[in-house]
Amino acid sequence: MLKGKTRLGMLCLMALLLVALPLLAACGDDDEDKTPAAEEKEITIGGTFILSGAAAPSTAPSFSSLQETIKYINEVEGGIDGIKIKLVWADDKYDPAVAAGAYKRLRDRHHPILWMTMGDFLLVGVKDMFERDKTPVLVMAAQVAELFVPPGMLFTFRNAEANHFTGLARWVLQDWEASGGTGRPKLAHMHWDNPYGNAARVGGGHRWADEHGVDVIDKIYPPMSLDLRPHLLDLRDKGADYVYFSGMTTDVVLLIRDARATGLWEEIKFISDHATSAYGSSGLLPIVGEDAEGLYGLRMEEPWTAGPEVAKAHRLAAEMREWAGHSPSRVDGAHDVAIKQILTSVIRQAVADVGYENLNGEAMYNALQKLDHIDTFGSYHNLGWGPDKRVGQSGIKIVQYRKMAPGSEIPPDEIMMETVAVSDWMETTNIFEGEW
Repeated sequence: MLKGKTRLGMLCLMALLLVALPLLAACGDDDEDKTPAAEEKEITIGGTFILSGAAAPSTAPSFSSLQETIKYINEVEGGIDGIKIKLVWADDKYDPAVAAGAYKRLRDRHHPILWMTMGDFLLVGVKDMFERDKTPVLVMAAQVAELFVPPGMLFTFRNAEANHFTGLARWVLQDWEASGGTGRPKLAHMHWDNPYGNAARVGGGHRWADEHGVDVIDKIYPPMSLDLRPHLLDLRDKGADYVYFSGMTTDVVLLIRDARATGLWEEIKFISDHATSAYGSSGLLPIVGEDAEGLYGLRMEEPWTAGPEVAKAHRLAAEMREWAGHSPSRVDGAHDVAIKQILTSVIRQAVADVGYENLNGEAMYNALQKLDHIDTFGSYHNLGWGPDKRVGQSGIKIVQYRKMAPGSEIPPDEIMMETVAVSDWMETTNIFEGEW
């Protein structure tokens, strides 16, 4: 039996511990390393994103949207069937060496069972590591065929630049004929001299277009140019009928300015690629307004004006944005909704295959191969994969920037411009994976 002083000392020690324990727990509560409570279910997804460098002004908002989408899934929907998602990430600075180091670091620390990134070329140095780790990768842009053929751990949920070009060439031929053109139309491709810019040419898109009746003029321009007039005047002298422009929103602003300044805006049809968004804080219309009238755009999603077939996707996308604290605005393409549906589908399939307790990278990889169709509420076209298919979509649409009709309801952003589809879905040929 403890004597009085000893017993008193023990009681004092216990009291101090009771006071200190909550403080100690609070000191170790780091969001990145927080372990879910016993009753919670959680999986970890990792990724690198372009948050600095020339492409960052257009790419960084996509990362913010992904964070908000995952937060919406966790906080509003309680996870995917009760399974919450933890996202661990790093800035890859558009540099393969940085991306490789980030993957190794995050893999060793967090053991993600799914990886996400924007540009596949960033993973050239670690492809074999993903194969050994059995960690599948969802890539926004597919540009390097060697990473996808033969089929491996990389999947793209949008499309491949080379494939885009086949759909674009089909539309150019249709538009050329409808416009009364004779002979072969001349399509100029203005792009950066990097994997993103060169992907359509290197992947065979230019050759495919040439073989199917379109003359392609290849034109490189430097990122963050201050003056595109010399390039545009050269394309005029070469007889370009169409100019397909690969670049960020900031570059398209410059394109519009210089095409108008040179008088070419009315002579040539200009088409921006999918990197340009119309609305929102990083969109084109808040910057140039009515000056964008007449510009065409290549899209992989239905525009806001598509109507009832995608109303559900756009309503949900707007709801998610407003929940995240953004001012009400139009959402020209429900990309975040598609991401939400992809994550929901793959997690549910993997759980159905192996159970929550056995989820790992291999289970996610096997699940992705079974998802030959994912319902994106009408926003994407034929999204899905298979054992021998890694390119997620098989179509593009062409939209045009137009003034809204007089008397139209004033949109939330008060910009009386909109994008309107001027084509049906244009099927793309999957030359990226070997179809010709």
